[in-house]
Amino acid sequence: MTTQVGSESKTRKPRTRNKNSEPKQEKGKGKGKGNSEPVRKPFIFEQTRKALPYDILAKSNTVLDYLNRNGGRAVGAFQRIAALNQLTQRNNDIRTRLTEWLNCRLTLSQEEVAAFEAKAISFKADVVIEPISVVVPETFTYRIDVTHPIFWRFIGIFEAVDRNIAEFENMWIAGLIDDESMIQSRNDSLTIITDLVASIYQITNASRDREGGLYDTNDYKAIMTALSAKSVMDK
Repeated sequence: MTTQVGSESKTRKPRTRNKNSEPKQEKGKGKGKGNSEPVRKPFIFEQTRKALPYDILAKSNTVLDYLNRNGGRAVGAFQRIAALNQLTQRNNDIRTRLTEWLNCRLTLSQEEVAAFEAKAISFKADVVIEPISVVVPETFTYRIDVTHPIFWRFIGIFEAVDRNIAEFENMWIAGLIDDESMIQSRNDSLTIITDLVASIYQITNASRDREGGLYDTNDYKAIMTALSAKSVMDK
C-alpha cells in the first residue's frame, strides 16, 4: 500500500519533458553561452570627453522643467556646434561662415531675451508694490558637462531666460498676475530656448551622417549649403 500525499503517490514516477514541451524563452533573456540573444543591459550614458561639470541654479520652474525633459537635446545641440568648430579648423571659409551664423543666431536670441526682460520689468512696475520674496528649493539644479568653451554662450542665454521667467512666476504665485499672463509669458520664454536649439539642429543635420575626421569635400558642400544667407537669420 502506498502513502498518499494530496492526490499524488510517492511511488509515482516523475514525468520527463521533451524539447518541444519546454516553455519558450522571452526575447532578450539568454539561457546560456550558446544563446544568440544575450541579456541586454540598460543604456547608461558615459561622458568620454574631458568635461567641466557646471550646475545651472534654476530660479524658475519653467526652465528647470524644460531641462529635466529636454536638457539632453539642448546639450546635444551645444556639442554639435562644438564639434563643428573642431572639425572645420582647416577650412577657413566654412569656419568663417559658421562663426558668422552663430554670432547672428546668438545676437537674435539675446535680442529676444532683452525684449522679454523689458516685458518683465513693465509687469513689475505695474503690479508690484513691495519686493516679493519667493523661496527657491536647493534642488532646483541641472548639471551640464561643459566640453567646449562655446557652451558658455548658450548657457548664458538659458540663465537669462530663467531669471526673467522667474519674475513672472513670482508675481503669479503672489497673485499679482493672472493665469493667462503666466501661460503667455511661459510660452514666450520657452520659444526663445526651443528656437535656438532647433536652429542648431537644422544647421548641423547637414553633416550628421559623417564618419568622423576633418571635413571632406561632400561634407563641406553640405554644411555650406545649410549655412546659406537665408538660414543665417533663421529663427
